[in-house]
Amino acid sequence: MTDEQNIIIQIMKEKIKKVIFLYYELRKEKDELLEKNEYLVQRLRKKEEKIENLSKKYNNLKFTKTFTASTKDVKESKKKINEILREIDKCISLLNL
Repeated sequence: MTDEQNIIIQIMKEKIKKVIFLYYELRKEKDELLEKNEYLVQRLRKKEEKIENLSKKYNNLKFTKTFTASTKDVKESKKKINEILREIDKCISLLNL
């Protein structure tokens, strides 16, 4: 081989080394990003569960407060109960479809 060919081979080897190095760096970055993504997905799930639980508690409190406050007014209580029963009937009819 000539000196010119040896120089070209050396240049190619260096470029290949750089490409390999970049490949491993990008692979490492990708793994870190995947790990971070998984962590964030888990945090999001926990937050969504917490929101759902708090929402249920809030609705239960509203429901309880409605009945507690309505004991003063029997007509209002009956009206609320009838509304709830109608909603339950609607849900049952939708489930039967």
